[in-house]
Amino acid sequence: MIGCLVGIAYSHGLFPRLSNARTLQRLEPAAIAVAFVVLFGFSSHSRQLYEGALPLFSLACAVVILTISSTRESPASRALSGSWLRYLGRISYGIYLWHAPLIAAVGPIGAVAAVPVAALSHRFVETPFLRRRHNQRPAPVTTAAPIAVEPAA
Repeated sequence: MIGCLVGIAYSHGLFPRLSNARTLQRLEPAAIAVAFVVLFGFSSHSRQLYEGALPLFSLACAVVILTISSTRESPASRALSGSWLRYLGRISYGIYLWHAPLIAAVGPIGAVAAVPVAALSHRFVETPFLRRRHNQRPAPVTTAAPIAVEPAA
């Protein structure tokens, strides 16, 4: 919910100071540190996690996402722009589709196996389908000729 609210506020220009990329770049290291502290510093059963650490984590992640989306010079943006991560992003829908059936079929190793299966699925199913869809011409629009109707006598 916090991420959605921050995204809406940002897209509507409700906090112009934070829309400055330089300001976000200054906040990013602290936001990353907060996110890591919350991720690795709290037990999932910790009361503090649910009394404030999770909303703080959400705000920290929102700052990192805003920074990545507003500048390519941020450390997180550079770290996430590797070609292999972009490729994983391209096949991520296939990973999402294949991981559960593979885990059910072969156990936890199915999560790892989902990556090459998704790569094959992307190459031999998704790409040809998308290419075919984009190459199709729209059907011509035909209009029917008006029909004269005589009034009933």
